[in-house]
Amino acid sequence: MLEISQEWADNISKAFLYRSEAALALLTTISRTWSYPMQCTTFNYQECEEIMCPVYKVILSKMGVNRSIATIFRYAPKSMNGLGLPHIFIDQGCSQIKSLLSHINTKTKLGGTMSAQLESCSIELGSTRHMFTLRYDKWSHILTNCWTKNIWKFADLYSINLKGDYSRPHPLRERDI
Repeated sequence: MLEISQEWADNISKAFLYRSEAALALLTTISRTWSYPMQCTTFNYQECEEIMCPVYKVILSKMGVNRSIATIFRYAPKSMNGLGLPHIFIDQGCSQIKSLLSHINTKTKLGGTMSAQLESCSIELGSTRHMFTLRYDKWSHILTNCWTKNIWKFADLYSINLKGDYSRPHPLRERDI
């Protein structure tokens, strides 16, 4: 992803673009390239920043925007006087949550895989409670890094409540914990 971003930035830096075309180029080419695999990746925030850095270094000046603009204005929606530019960490988290909610408890291979991973995470955590209701900061060190843990971290970071039922291990006897 970093190589793709660097190549795109090199090509755009050599091209003549009007300001409106620069924003359109960003939204219709490289951001689409970024968003396609996002539901399957587990990039952390810093890795996402590194992937986006070469692109935003070039495209902001092409758009006529100071490159040192505060990031809050860079990613804020246009309705709030921001630039409305995409951030791949947010796109990754949202697409993963959407995928989870769309496929969990379905009779497809993907749905079965997600259910199996959620059940495996519950076993690894040693809890019969819904995984996404547990506090990430207190429980996450127990769980191996995986796609589900990435969703849990994102949901915790942005205070997203994920509710729903999935297969969890149940005690085999009374008073079994």
